[in-house]
Amino acid sequence: MKGDINADDLHSESDLILADGVVFKSDASLIGAKIDGGVNMIGASFEGKLNADSLQVGEMLLMRSEGQNKASFKDVVLRGAKITGQVSLVGARFDGTLNADAMQVGGSLYMRSEGRNRSASKDLVLRGAR
Repeated sequence: MKGDINADDLHSESDLILADGVVFKSDASLIGAKIDGGVNMIGASFEGKLNADSLQVGEMLLMRSEGQNKASFKDVVLRGAKITGQVSLVGARFDGTLNADAMQVGGSLYMRSEGRNRSASKDLVLRGAR
């Protein structure tokens, strides 16, 4: 996708799916968005900044690689995000800063490599996360 995506303050009563090889060439913004279901970014590629400051997710946040679908991100802001379920960053690559300052996760947070999908990050901020 070309061009910036602005979904600030979006409210979805179901899932948000941005997955399976989708490539975002520019910035994407989900500031203050409320997703009652889960957010699926499995295998997505964000070449610009993904700003999800204060994002609220009712279920899981999946930003992972799976099989040949490799998840890659530049700068990601999850500052103050509230995720009711788990957060999976398994096998994801972060070429910029992953800022999850004060993020709240109700389930588990998974950050590891898996098989050929090697996790990597340049700068990770988890101050005040719980």
